[in-house]
Amino acid sequence: YKDLIDDVFNVWASVANLTNLGEVADGGADAGALDAAGGHLGDIRVAAWEIGASGVLAHAFQPGTEAIFGPGGSIAGDIHFDLFAAPGVPWLWVDDPFDAPGDLTIDIYTVALHEMGHALGLAHTGVFGAVMEPVYAGARRTLSADDIAGIQAIYGVKPAVPDAGSAGAMLLMSFLFLARRRSDKK
Repeated sequence: YKDLIDDVFNVWASVANLTNLGEVADGGADAGALDAAGGHLGDIRVAAWEIGASGVLAHAFQPGTEAIFGPGGSIAGDIHFDLFAAPGVPWLWVDDPFDAPGDLTIDIYTVALHEMGHALGLAHTGVFGAVMEPVYAGARRTLSADDIAGIQAIYGVKPAVPDAGSAGAMLLMSFLFLARRRSDKK
């Protein structure tokens, strides 16, 4: 599921001033490990086990929660998926953009997108249809205006990349061309 996690991070990064660094080695430190080798701040790890709270699909720890395990704890940003809907009753995790609520099938992409929002610092919203709405209501793979406003309030707006056909880009290219020509004549 590495590609799925990269994809959901990139959904958030596409609208905010975030950069996906890809997989970064942390020495294999357990969730909540103290003094993880290679550093631990900003380290988003993903795991799955029986969380134990009936009906909880997953949870994530927001930035600033590293103190849960004392100084040097590394749980901030961690995402944990629950394997079971109830003791002995597994969720059926699917990768289905059309998954509907009401049974044990759960679109893992939707839940990962929601939990990544928490790992990046977002709380639940009361806005119906938002990815950060607190209940699973079927597949949601597109950020709402509320989701976008929330992530941009934390990280800022994604910087604009000049279009190659824009006036500014054309001016820059002309300047570089003339500078190159001038240096070739010397």
